[in-house]
Order: sequence, then C-alpha cells, then structure tokens
Amino acid sequence: MIATLFQVLGGLALFLLAMEMMTDGLKSAAGHHLRHMLGHWTKTPLRGLAAGFLITGIVQHSGAVTVATIGFVNAGLLTLAQSLGVIFGSNIGTTMTGWLVSLVGFGFKIEALALPLLAGGVGVKMISRNPRNRSLGQALAGFALFFLGLSILKSSLETLAGGLDSNVLIDAGYGLPTFVLIGFLATVLTQSSSASLAIVLTAAAGGLIPLNSAAAAVIGANLGSTSTAALSALKATANARRLAVGHILFNAVTGLIALLVLPIMLWVVALLADWLALDANVAVSLALFHTLFNVLGAFIMLPFTPQFARFLGRLFRSKEEDNAEPRFLDNTLVTTPELAIGAVDQEMKRLIGLTRGLLRVCLDREDLQPTQIRPK
Repeated sequence: MIATLFQVLGGLALFLLAMEMMTDGLKSAAGHHLRHMLGHWTKTPLRGLAAGFLITGIVQHSGAVTVATIGFVNAGLLTLAQSLGVIFGSNIGTTMTGWLVSLVGFGFKIEALALPLLAGGVGVKMISRNPRNRSLGQALAGFALFFLGLSILKSSLETLAGGLDSNVLIDAGYGLPTFVLIGFLATVLTQSSSASLAIVLTAAAGGLIPLNSAAAAVIGANLGSTSTAALSALKATANARRLAVGHILFNAVTGLIALLVLPIMLWVVALLADWLALDANVAVSLALFHTLFNVLGAFIMLPFTPQFARFLGRLFRSKEEDNAEPRFLDNTLVTTPELAIGAVDQEMKRLIGLTRGLLRVCLDREDLQPTQIRPK
C-alpha cells in the first residue's frame, strides 16, 4: 500500500513537472504572438472568449493566462468587460487537458508514444542553437513526460483500487459536496486544475470512485483553479481584484448550477457520447461533462458581461476613482438646459479645486514622490 501511494505521488510530481515544462516552453516559443493575441483579439467579450480559449488550449495552463490577463488589466490595456471574456474562454480551454487524458491516455499503450517524443524533444533542446527551437524541444519533452506521468498515475491508481474493498469509496455515503471539496483542495494544493483532473479521471477509470462523485470532484477542481488568480490579485489594482472576484463568482455560479442539475447533465453527456460515437468509458464521459458545463456557463454569462462588469466596477472603490466620477452631472438634467448649465458650472468649479489642490501640494512639498502624485 505504501509503495503504491509513493507511485501515485511520483506520477503526480512527474505530471506537474511536465505541465510546467510544456507551459514554459510554449510561452517562450510563442510568447510574442500570445501577447499579441491577448492584447489585440479582445475588442469584444466574444473575441476575448475565443482568445482565452485558444491561448489556454495552446499553453495548457489557465492560471498563466489568468495572471497574464490580470497584468493587462493592471496596465490598463484591457477593460474589465474584455478581460471577463478572456476568463470565460480560459475556463473552456482547460477542458483540453481532460480530452488529452481521456482520448490519448486511455486509448493505447502510452509509452509507445511518450518515449520517442521525449527522445525527440530532448534531442532538439540539446542540439538546436535557436532559442525558439530549444523552447519547442522543451515543450515536446514536457508533452512526453505528461503521458509518462499519466501512465504511472493510471497504473498505480488501478493497483490501489484493486487492493481496496470496492465499497470503500463508492458506498461510504460521503456525499457529493465532499467530492467537490476534494477536487477543490487538490487544485489549491497542486496549483494546477489539469493535475487534479488527471487524478480524478484516472481514479474514476480505475474504478476507485463512481461517475457522479468524479463529476462533483471535477466541479471542485474547476472552482479551485480560481485560487491562482485570487493570490496574484491580492496586492494588485482595484480592477485586477475585480477581475479575480469575477473569475471566482463565474466558476462558483457555473459549478453550483452544474451540481444542482448533475443527474440531468450526466444524462445529456451519455446521449452526446452515444451520438458522437465516443468510447463509452468513464474518462471520456467526464471530459465531455467538464466541457459541457464550462461551455454552457460561458455562453449563459457572455450576454450579461457588460452588466457583470458594471457590478464588479462597484467593488473595491478607491478615493481616486470616486474623485474621478462627476458629482453634479446627470442625464436627467439634459431636458432642462438652465439646470444643466448650472451643473456644468458646479462640476468645473470642483475640477478646478482638485487641480489647484494638486498643484499646491506639488509646489509646497519638494520631496513628494511621483507615485504619490500619479493616482491623483
């Protein structure tokens, strides 16, 4: 039992190392293009969703995309509404890992693909003098290690399941919220929803947990993926913190909806798997479930992005932002020109007062730092 547990931990460690190598390699090889996509393909929430999905699918790390998006918001290069679209798309992009695990990881002998890929990736990294090719070699080696780690996880969890009473987890009556919590904690501890999904999919495929409990754990892993954004936004600007809260709320709402209608969703998943002629195994069903609830959540929320952005805009209000808002101007005054002119006069006086106060502070305090002036 102890040896099997160490095998599970070793497989997980190899999987996490592989994910880091893939992400770093692909970001280095295509970093400029990814930044261009994120900066220029997000003019509308729908285009932001497409960019978030595509970039996350490429780099296989939603946390990296979320942190990059927070950086763009921090710098003022993306509005809150645009960045929300990226977050919705990034959630859909995370489903690619589930499909890789379910279709490739359980379809054939993994080592037959992984070992040649590993040799090729390491060879390219060692021989090539071009930094971009070296990064691609690293990503290829990471991709191979991804499958080797998955192979170790798969065999060790199957061994673990064989050594346990079949009713230990299935009939213990833990309840779905417990599995949601397990999925959430696994993602928070590993800081990788992909690793959590791989564990859940392999455990379910090995018969360790039933389908509905595994689906609840997938929902928990999806919610746990927000921890990276929350940690990165702790000391960031107000807009970045709003985006982190938006990410958490979006994942929480979609996860809650999926949990409430879980039997219906699993029934729909079974119908879709049959219609698409996919292999009827637990891993494929879970990958399809993960995709379905993320896509549905994103397209339910997308039409309400402007309203969601306005709601988030009222959070974390700073004194500077309040000063920047008009105090006397109001759309209702447009129909009464005399009152409108008076309101404009009052607003101009307030603006002159703010400017005079700022100038006085700058002139009187020679040691005033630029960082103290800029927010005002």
